[in-house]
Amino acid sequence: MTLPQPVTMPLHNESLHKAAELTVSNAGFAAIFELHISNTRIGYANCAAVSNHEYLICDLRIGSETEIAWPWRLIPFFRPQDHRHAGWGGMLLESIIQEARQHGFLVLLANVTPADEKDNCDLIGWYRKFGFVPSSKPAARPCWKRLSRRL
Repeated sequence: MTLPQPVTMPLHNESLHKAAELTVSNAGFAAIFELHISNTRIGYANCAAVSNHEYLICDLRIGSETEIAWPWRLIPFFRPQDHRHAGWGGMLLESIIQEARQHGFLVLLANVTPADEKDNCDLIGWYRKFGFVPSSKPAARPCWKRLSRRL
């Protein structure tokens, strides 16, 4: 099976007057969205089809990436304070919504993981601005919250 080549497109954050690039690597049932400013990754999202009509955002993060050296490998680590609350996450989420629609999905799902109760409330409120509501389907883990949005 031949996988499609990653697609890179320009994005512009009007409120910051900054340009970025979004790269989407799609493997059919799964995709990785990466947001870069000047060749530095500032955010990403991992998504996967969970059925013929449901697309799940497995992970969505915004922040400057640094690398922590572990004895056996380098692990990307995000410092969210560098790029949060600047509109980049919304641009990334809108790109995911557009991609899911393009591939014929009817529902977009998101799991909110429990960093702490305040962060969860803030994040759930952020997703609600994009049309997400609590889902009737259980999240991957009992302490997580699952949200859904019809496309």
